[in-house]
Amino acid sequence: MSTLYTDNIRANNASQITVPTGQKIVGTDSGSIVAPGHVIQTLQDTYDTATSTTSAAHTTIMTVNITPKFSTSKILVSTQLWLWHRNYYTGYAGIFRDSTEITTGTDTSNNDGNFASPTPYKGSGIGVRTAESGSNNSASTNWAPFPFSHMILDSPSTTSQIAYTVKIWTNDGNLGPNHPLYVNRATGNTNSPRPICTLTCQEIAQ
Repeated sequence: MSTLYTDNIRANNASQITVPTGQKIVGTDSGSIVAPGHVIQTLQDTYDTATSTTSAAHTTIMTVNITPKFSTSKILVSTQLWLWHRNYYTGYAGIFRDSTEITTGTDTSNNDGNFASPTPYKGSGIGVRTAESGSNNSASTNWAPFPFSHMILDSPSTTSQIAYTVKIWTNDGNLGPNHPLYVNRATGNTNSPRPICTLTCQEIAQ
């Protein structure tokens, strides 16, 4: 096997270089062939536990640790969640890069001033506010989970490992113990199929 050393390659008379049928160019790792816009690597975490929280503190349910091959790369982060919140109150879910939430807007004019302290009450991330069937105190067996999704193209500008996480929290701490935020919980029937949450990160070459 011979080795060709060159810094540039171009077509002689045509506008393209053709690889003959039956032949292929093989990269030795996920970063050895780079073209703007193509996916360099894909990582995913899932969460299939039925759980709930009544805490205003951020609770991590999924984490993807990704090390970009190039500092110029962007990371496409997408999540699919199955959530519902009891009695018309509000729960939240957000995507974080390490300790920084990247799914909150910069306009704070309509933040929930009634819950300005502690900070998690400010309603960043994905607001989860669903109306319970029946009266405010009806049984949770009337519920089914709602799908919530979010996608963002992040620019971390690093080749160091990054932890992308999905965290959940709720304002229930100011309202009492009867308003939990539920994750992956279907109806009250324990034989009902359970959904699954996903967090997917893709490094996109630039």
